[in-house]
Parts: sequence; C-alpha cells; structure tokens
Amino acid sequence: MRSFQSAVAIGRGLSLAFVVLLSGCGTSNGSKLDAPSTETDIPSGQEQSPDTDAQLDVVQVMTLTTVQASDGLFLSPSPEQNVPSYIERGEPGSTEPALDGLDRAEVSLALLFQSPSGPALPAFRAELRASGAGEWSPIERYFPAVEPADGGASWPIELVRNTAFASSAVSSEWSGWQAFGGLGVRQPRTAAGADSPSAAVATLDFEVRGAPSPLVLTGDVDDLVVTNHSGQVIERALLIYSHLGGVGVTAVNRLGPGASSVTGLGPKEQPPGVLLERARATLRDFFAASIGDALADALADAKSIPFLQTRGLRLISLLEPSAAPATLAFSVPTTRRKQVVVSHSEILKADEEQHVLSVVADLELDAAQVASELGRFSEAKLEYAATRGDEALRARAEALLVELRNQ
Repeated sequence: MRSFQSAVAIGRGLSLAFVVLLSGCGTSNGSKLDAPSTETDIPSGQEQSPDTDAQLDVVQVMTLTTVQASDGLFLSPSPEQNVPSYIERGEPGSTEPALDGLDRAEVSLALLFQSPSGPALPAFRAELRASGAGEWSPIERYFPAVEPADGGASWPIELVRNTAFASSAVSSEWSGWQAFGGLGVRQPRTAAGADSPSAAVATLDFEVRGAPSPLVLTGDVDDLVVTNHSGQVIERALLIYSHLGGVGVTAVNRLGPGASSVTGLGPKEQPPGVLLERARATLRDFFAASIGDALADALADAKSIPFLQTRGLRLISLLEPSAAPATLAFSVPTTRRKQVVVSHSEILKADEEQHVLSVVADLELDAAQVASELGRFSEAKLEYAATRGDEALRARAEALLVELRNQ
C-alpha cells in the first residue's frame, strides 16, 4: 500500500519519474545543448568525483500526467506500462480515494547527458528536492537505484561511453531515449562484482497531489473548450484524439492565464497509417520549435505510444521550468543544463465513462480481463466507477482496484 507524505518531508517518497541523462558522444546530429547551466550545483564538502574535468551537458525532461473525468474529477494518473527489464519497482499504486477538485499528477523526469570524448567520466550524485507544496508518494519505478535523503532523495549516477544496449531489454516507449545517442547509465556495481545493467536513460516515477493541471478541457466533441488554469502563458498545445480510425491532432495556439479557446478534433478522413505518420511529424515539430531537432526526435519517439498510439483524448503542452514540482542539483559541475517540462492531460469522454460502468458491471470478467478491456489508465477508470456508479457497482470497482494493486 502506498502512503502519501508532505513535500517537505518526502524522504524516500520523492521520485522523479523519467530523468534522462544524455552525455557523451553527442546527439544523433552531433549538436550540443544551446544554453549555459543556470542551476546550482551541490556545495563543496559533499561527495565529489576525483576527476571533475569532464564536461557534462544535461537535459532534464519532466512529464506531468493527469487524468480527468468529464465532470472534473481527478483520477489516478499512473498508467499501465510495458517497462524495460532493468526498471525496479517500488510500492504499488495509491489506495487513496479520488476526490473532487484535488489535482493528482504522475511525475516522471528524464536526465540526458552529453560529454565530449576526453577526460574520464565522473561518478557523482544527483540530489532531488521538492520545489513546491503538495503530497508526494514513494517511488514507484526507478533506474538506477535511489537512496532516501532528508527532504528528498539521493541518486548515485555512473555514466559510461559507447555502451550497446540489448534491444530485447527495452520497451518501445523507452527506445526513443536510445536514439538520442547520449551516454549510458549504469546500475552501481554489486559487492559480488556481478555485471551491472546499463541503459540509455535513468528513470524515476512518483505521484503528487496538489499539482495543478495547467490545461483543462470541457464540453463535448462538437464544442470543446480548452482553458489555461496556470499562471503562465502557454504558447502552444496539442489536442490529440486517438481512436480506432486513426489519430487526429489539432494545434491550440497561445493562451494567457485564465484564457480559453474553442477547438475541434483533428482530421480523420485519411487511412489510419497516414494519420499516424502525420501525427508523429506534428509531434516532432511541436517539440522541435522549443527544444531543437535532436531532442525533439528522441522525445517524439519515446512519447509516440502514450500520446499517439493509445486510444484516448488528451492535451499536450510545454511549460516553463518553474512549473516543475522538483529540482535537481549535482555533486559535480555541469557546463550546460536544459529543462523541458511536458504537461500531459488525459480526459475521459462521457461515452467512455458509460463504457467503463458497463465493463465493471460485467460479473463474468475477472480483474485482469477488466483491466485489459479498460486499457492503459484502468486504475483511473475503476476509480471513476468507484465514485460514480451505484452502490453495487462501487463495491465491485473498489474490490477490483484492490486486486489489481496487489498483483
């Protein structure tokens, strides 16, 4: 069972999901990061590598995922994922009840490192700290291993060059990070000296309550309204609708704080394969406009399944780094640091919610069959049934949730 704790005392509970470290041999097109680091490195006196001459450029990719019912109820944001074999699992999903008006977000952070050939790569630590209010869960998935620390977590990092990763150990959602061409990340060696797994990305996942969803979608498919609930200008967002007939993408342009825009769903008149390729190109262009081609290619590849190839209605936007709910500091200096914060909001449509209730009501389906029928955010949908169904339906949904979370 997973318990929540305050952001100022998160201890082992702080988990930044999806930190990708890109170092090294350069990106696929040999480009370097485009901005000097503005982050504060860990003060002297903490652990330092004997060799700190190596230049390290760092990219931080943080994804904030929310799931919202059509009536505004925020649901479990933790998706079912086909994770690589090297990912370690923490405590199971939350058993906290869904509450009206209380935002819930899954946080995933990716660190990518680049470093020119030359000096040996340093071993170092990344220190994770909460940057705002809210309640944080324990770490759900992570690689490499993290250690509890006061007010956050400490993350030992060992980087390696020219590492080949077994494709069988990486799921399609993580293959995009390999394509970036940065340094490898190695699990710390065991005392027994056994071989340690290496990966193209270091990842952590956790859930936070009280992190606002910046964009909210209301209305029905014929009259959709996107509203900016954040305190910052959102220059561009994508409304994505993936369904049996393909995937449509609609751009939502500049929205100031509190502003709204009426929009519609993207085109659906082409074959599904054509629509998917167009959507991938749009997603790459969307990222490239802010973060450059090399990182945009990797990010679009890594997010193709959750954003484009999984059925559902969702909003994607890029936020200012100040919106990130956690910060990182490193025990060695970095030359450049770039932060990317992606907001990903899943919205359940009214007809989908009715389908959820009918699936839960089918007593011939066991928990695994129900989860398969409900899809990627099955926990969120069961939470919806547990709050919006009749008494018998609520009881069955709650029992299914417990069974799924204890598997």
